[in-house]
Amino acid sequence: MAAKNLNFYAQIMVLVIFSLMLLMKQGVAKESEEDQSFLEKLEQLENQEVITSKTINNRCQALVKDRDYRLQLKQKANALKKRVQRLQKNVPPKKIYLVKKLDYIMTEINQELHLINLQIVSMEENIVRKGCPGVKI
Repeated sequence: MAAKNLNFYAQIMVLVIFSLMLLMKQGVAKESEEDQSFLEKLEQLENQEVITSKTINNRCQALVKDRDYRLQLKQKANALKKRVQRLQKNVPPKKIYLVKKLDYIMTEINQELHLINLQIVSMEENIVRKGCPGVKI
């Protein structure tokens, strides 16, 4: 709870500082020499990258790319599942072989979806554990 409040207050402070910067640039608020040096430091911080190590950045990009691939697989499997469900409704009950085959395919799709979901959760935990900043899951 305290961490959430701290994060909230930090965001408010950043908004206040940037709104003051905007007002000063527009000439609404007058800036002193201290404000000028403070604003210059803020602009320098704004231009710096959060991640300085390229290896961390590359590793994070690879993890996120792999997670996105798994999410695409999940979407394709869900679409396939809907198609099979629609086929199950339309297949006449007299065609026993087709009914059994569609049931078998449906169980395979469900198992595959379960595995994909586990992999996605594992990848999200890896992304958080490896410390990829700025990644929204």
